[in-house]
Amino acid sequence: MGDWALPGYSEVRELGRGGFGRVVLARHDASGAQVAVKYLTANLLADQRFLGGFRAEARILRQLDSPHIARLYDFVETEHGAAIVMEAVDGISLRALLDEDAPLEPQAALAVLKGSLLGLGTAHERGVVHRDYKPPNVLVRADGQSTLIDFGIALRSGQSGLALGTPPYMAPEQWQGAPATPATDVYAATCVFFECVTGHTPFQGETEQAYRAQHTNAQVPLRELPEALRGLVVRGMAKHPAERPVAAGAFVAELERVATAEYGPDWESNGWRRLAEAAAGLAALFPLAALLASGSGAPVGGAVGGGAAGGGAAGGVGAGGTGTAAGGGASGAGSGGAQAAGGAAHAGTVAQGAGKSLLSGIGAKASVAIAGVIVVGAAGTAAVVASRGGDHHPSAGPTRPTAAVQPLRVNVASTSTTLHKGRTMITRYIQVSGLKDAAVQAKVNKALRAPVDRTLAQLKPAFVMSAGQAMSLPTGTLESAPTVGLGGPKLLSVTYTFADSSDSNRQIPASSQDTVVLDLATGRALGVADLLLPAARTAAGARALARIMDPQVNGGVCAQGQPLTGHDLGRGLEIAPTVTGITFTIRGWIDLGCPHADLGRAFDVPYEKLGAYVRPEIAATAKASQPGTATKTAAPTPTHS
Repeated sequence: MGDWALPGYSEVRELGRGGFGRVVLARHDASGAQVAVKYLTANLLADQRFLGGFRAEARILRQLDSPHIARLYDFVETEHGAAIVMEAVDGISLRALLDEDAPLEPQAALAVLKGSLLGLGTAHERGVVHRDYKPPNVLVRADGQSTLIDFGIALRSGQSGLALGTPPYMAPEQWQGAPATPATDVYAATCVFFECVTGHTPFQGETEQAYRAQHTNAQVPLRELPEALRGLVVRGMAKHPAERPVAAGAFVAELERVATAEYGPDWESNGWRRLAEAAAGLAALFPLAALLASGSGAPVGGAVGGGAAGGGAAGGVGAGGTGTAAGGGASGAGSGGAQAAGGAAHAGTVAQGAGKSLLSGIGAKASVAIAGVIVVGAAGTAAVVASRGGDHHPSAGPTRPTAAVQPLRVNVASTSTTLHKGRTMITRYIQVSGLKDAAVQAKVNKALRAPVDRTLAQLKPAFVMSAGQAMSLPTGTLESAPTVGLGGPKLLSVTYTFADSSDSNRQIPASSQDTVVLDLATGRALGVADLLLPAARTAAGARALARIMDPQVNGGVCAQGQPLTGHDLGRGLEIAPTVTGITFTIRGWIDLGCPHADLGRAFDVPYEKLGAYVRPEIAATAKASQPGTATKTAAPTPTHS
């Protein structure tokens, strides 16, 4: 009996197969979009441990919205089988890149590490620990940026599970089956960084016991690293998790300071370029390469060495001497997923029927030109880095190196202020360059900086209170972090989040998230009335909009909440447009009648479901925009206060 296939999708090729499932590249019939589909092996459907883990992985992916993590489109469960539908990332695994080109230049290795930390940081903010970060689970795209995949053995932070993972990258506490923490992922990411720079893992062994002994007791061979990078590895691979950065996001600031001091402010763009050049040499291995070369989208035979989301190398090994834990050739097709999110057996409402998923508007994204490997930055910069000849995909049209035109650049600027009482405030904000009108550009940059200064000023007094007043630790960091939803050329949307590490018990106020949406032609900030139609701002329209976000709640956005009103939009409920839809985030949980636990809960609603409520010109412009992520991060400028 053949494998069950998800209705509404045509399989293009199998990317990997293991004891727990298989991963295929497929075409969504309704839109033509290319996706990665991860199937659970049919004979495991009756095993609630594995089925529960599969559901839990889908639930985890549903919460993670980051350009550095492969997105979840759908989870389908029927009597015939279960499948996770994910973004097909057209790139090659870091494992394949290292096998071909290791060691990488330091700037390229730093760029991979930063992208990985940003993806892990999103998971950590949602309380999720990956636990199996390794080169096969990192995909390097044609633009040199990276995407994280496979949350098959993820756990909630603080939970314990089986000692699963991949031995060359497992933290000491992971071997002991200790509770999962973000520091565990930081350790693994640093191990991979070491491998990128040196060409081999920090420790080698023939057995699990050999790896365990080295990870728990042996010193890292730092002399093989450039001297400037040794401090990062010492911090990231500290034996005790308390001696490592508390989370991936906290490690990014350290990485940026070291990289900028040693390699200059352009280190990241230089790293991306070197990665793109290396990836271009392996472009034939990209999952969509043969498909695009055929020009038809019809199934093509033969395996490839690249990776869509979930398609990589074999899984990890259990630390308890039990042999292969993931068992399989498909990374993530079954990596001991029964332990994901504590082995939860239910993932809430399960989508039935893939034809109505989030894919209806993204088919055009799958089209890239095979005639030249194009590097397209998130802010709209592009350059031909390798011409390979041959025909281009019919829908792509002739390719032109748009880098010859002055591009819009979206950068992250930052300052680091040393406050009294041993505390630091890191101010990160978005700045743009390349706009034709200098006055408009100045207006845009002023609007981008304003919410950061305003919110940090509100949070700063409590942050610098004495330990006796605030019951806080003697040191800490107050920082802002921007996420770009739309990167131009016509609209720019940025969401700032704020964190205070001085006291783990202090609840950041609802004002600690702020979104700004700007018209780049005029520099004007767009409000609710500019984004949503009048129908959405009526009492009936707001309640209907809430039911789109959460059909199980009658007109509110949380179970105990009051019905949504037009006044709540843009106030209690943050509005952040992206390329595919609008993200509504609970900010004023008290005003919405929600429990505090719902603060920061986000609803990603595609434009196709918002037709009666979003302005058509906004949806059309957003869909044509560049997706988020800044192109360059400047070193924090130190100041004192």
